[in-house]
Amino acid sequence: MKKNQDKPSLVAVAKIIRQWCFSVAVVLFFSVSTAGATELLIQGTTFQVDTLAAMKVGPGTYYTAVKYSTNSRQLRVFFVSVDVTNPYMSFQTVLAKDSIVTGEITSQMAIRKSTEGKQYIAGTNGDFFMTTTPVGRPIHGFVADSEIGLVPTNTPHVGFAGKIPFIDQPSFAGSEAKIGTATYPISGVNSTRNTDQLIVFNTMNGYYTKTSPYGTEVVLQLVDGASWATNKPLSFKVIERMDNKGNTHIQKGQIVLSGHGKAADFLKSLQKDNIVELTLNCTLNDALSSSNITALLGGDRMILQDGVVLDNDWADWHPRTCVGYSSDRSTFYFCLVDGRGISSGVSTKQLADIIKSAGASTALNLDGGGSSAMYIKKLGVVNTPSDGQERAVANGLFAVNTAPTDAVLAAIAPTNTTIKLPLYGEYTPVFYGYNKYETLIDTKVKGVKLSCPASVGYIVNDTTFVATGASGTLTATVDGLSTTINVINSGNVQPALRLTEVIVDAAHPYLIEVQSLVNDKWIPLNAASFTWKIADPTLCKVEEGKLIGLKSGTTKVTGTLGEFSVELTAIVQLPASQTLSVDHMEDLSTWTLNSNSPIVNPTLSADVFPASLSFTFKGGRAPYLQLYKLMPMYSIPKAIRLTFNPGDLALSKLVMSFKGHNAAADVSYTMDEFTPNQDNVLEVKMSDILSDVEDRDAYPVMMQGCKFYLSAADNTAGSTYAIAIKEYAFLYDDSVVGIENTDFGSTFVVAPNPVQNKNLTILFDKPLDTPVVAALYGLSGTKIFTHTASALDKNEVSFSVASVPAGWYLLQVGNASFSRTVKVMIQ
Repeated sequence: MKKNQDKPSLVAVAKIIRQWCFSVAVVLFFSVSTAGATELLIQGTTFQVDTLAAMKVGPGTYYTAVKYSTNSRQLRVFFVSVDVTNPYMSFQTVLAKDSIVTGEITSQMAIRKSTEGKQYIAGTNGDFFMTTTPVGRPIHGFVADSEIGLVPTNTPHVGFAGKIPFIDQPSFAGSEAKIGTATYPISGVNSTRNTDQLIVFNTMNGYYTKTSPYGTEVVLQLVDGASWATNKPLSFKVIERMDNKGNTHIQKGQIVLSGHGKAADFLKSLQKDNIVELTLNCTLNDALSSSNITALLGGDRMILQDGVVLDNDWADWHPRTCVGYSSDRSTFYFCLVDGRGISSGVSTKQLADIIKSAGASTALNLDGGGSSAMYIKKLGVVNTPSDGQERAVANGLFAVNTAPTDAVLAAIAPTNTTIKLPLYGEYTPVFYGYNKYETLIDTKVKGVKLSCPASVGYIVNDTTFVATGASGTLTATVDGLSTTINVINSGNVQPALRLTEVIVDAAHPYLIEVQSLVNDKWIPLNAASFTWKIADPTLCKVEEGKLIGLKSGTTKVTGTLGEFSVELTAIVQLPASQTLSVDHMEDLSTWTLNSNSPIVNPTLSADVFPASLSFTFKGGRAPYLQLYKLMPMYSIPKAIRLTFNPGDLALSKLVMSFKGHNAAADVSYTMDEFTPNQDNVLEVKMSDILSDVEDRDAYPVMMQGCKFYLSAADNTAGSTYAIAIKEYAFLYDDSVVGIENTDFGSTFVVAPNPVQNKNLTILFDKPLDTPVVAALYGLSGTKIFTHTASALDKNEVSFSVASVPAGWYLLQVGNASFSRTVKVMIQ
């Protein structure tokens, strides 16, 4: 259907709203961006600010999406702020699949690690990683749950000492092993073991040390009651010592101390149950230098320090991820900027300005580009990764909710705290629900009822607000809980149709989609507020803004509201019955038959019904036959069905292809189980084809035929096969639609068929006890005439078709006890 080419489709708008406007009425956390500010200076350029989302996602944790724009540039920016002091919030680093030698998408890390009472509710990708062997290995240091996976490299890292965040350049200096009074320096963790070096390996290395046999390895386990920690001595018990073996298996809860040369000699005095003391340091430069480092991962560069944007710019515009914290370290921030799309991306100095505007004082740049991904529990990945999908990355950093599990609703909040509507603008708010711990438990609370003063507008069905007056407040209530939404009446109306041409029938009223542009956003208008005039009122009608078909045809529908008007082309297509055939195949010139080299002499014959697809199988690889016809489905069907009998032919799969009117690509539906010498049925619902069956822009749906794939091994070369096409049918209103088999057993038959001498005769297997109605339709669905047979106690009904031109038709016959449609030919 034709669209208003100057306006984005409502579907596109809906997708944007779903992607950006998850906002909830909560205390906003930006010091600049959302505190009423309309502008932000980013490295000398003034950007307009539009807050797209602002919602609470957990205890003391808020998510915000913001659009920054100039005349020539747009940025999509995403923030999460976490109250570090909240008793239910903590921070965790996650290694991809808990290994330094692989990758995993950010969202899967959070989902995989979440457990009862420990939910990973928000986070981003982390460190840069190797793109050559070993692919996926983090570039810098890593600590999770106080256990070092990779030693820090004296480069900027972000981490936590318990709940206290830091960004620093930690070192591994002073790490050592102690046996009795003897000590030996530890050179690394999960790294290559070189001459005379002592290395610690743990399960993050992939459960094996991957070392050569030229050394000594000792399996160790923490003594009872001890737990992992950095920057302090830890006691381990010897489980086993192996000399000149290498590649020792590392079990969960254990580590391996591996030495070469002098380091191996140091280890050779150890026996089972001996005690070894290890000190694994992650030494910082600030006041937390002796603290236990519970989480750590590396980054590229500090971009903000004590409120000052650092002069170390990575000037290229790319998608970026960064993290930071407030000057008192009481708030931790995740920040991500999309790029390589509608959002242009930023340099690191621009990134620093952006996270500073949110309240950060110190910040670190993490891996960006296609790696940038922000995950929010209940919402998924909220940004648009530049690869088109999430990239597997080395690690991630997450805010973790440790509040008790509780499904009792304690508070609700709208997804928009303030709405700006034109006159007669409509708004149906969505409400999020929280438990008593502020954990988000429901993203669509049901049963919420709206109310408002008459001076502001009115409510439809308790759920939809229509603006008709002054600015004011909406009140929402459910189960004794309430919240409010501020309403700003923009005062202006610029109506436009989302679709200027639509298909309509009698069974699916179409709510005419009128909208108005407010601050670059399309707001739906109440269609019932318009006065509608139809050029041909016999074809359709409008009731409460809904367009309903009355008779097949095309007409203009005009709506007026004050001085404004809109015009819609209504294409009314009423199916002639609940059954319509796709095609009877009597005109084979409209079909294309394709095949590849293993198929010889493919022939489509419609001399008799059903049609027959015959061929000789020569033998060869990947044989197929394609019956192709590009044609629009009539009206608004529920489904399409193909019934066929493959005979002795062995099929591997059958594929039907379709394309919605507003779809960018074809959609295929596959059948892969078949029964030989019996009728096989493939039924495809519109919901299997279309992303939104309610969107009228999806119609007409284009059918592109079907493709039969043969099993080369199970068919005999040189043999002739035939596929009987028994039904190719549209289904309407959940009833079977199409040309049904002319053999209805004990019901009735048309004899003769083809009809001769212009006299159509219907033979029933038993006398009629009620009148029957016989309706004749053209193949397009146009009714030719109706004949009612009122005479009872007869097995035969006849009537003249002298006025009907020769050709194929649909004959629908029915009474109170049955209804059938058959194909007839009139000669």
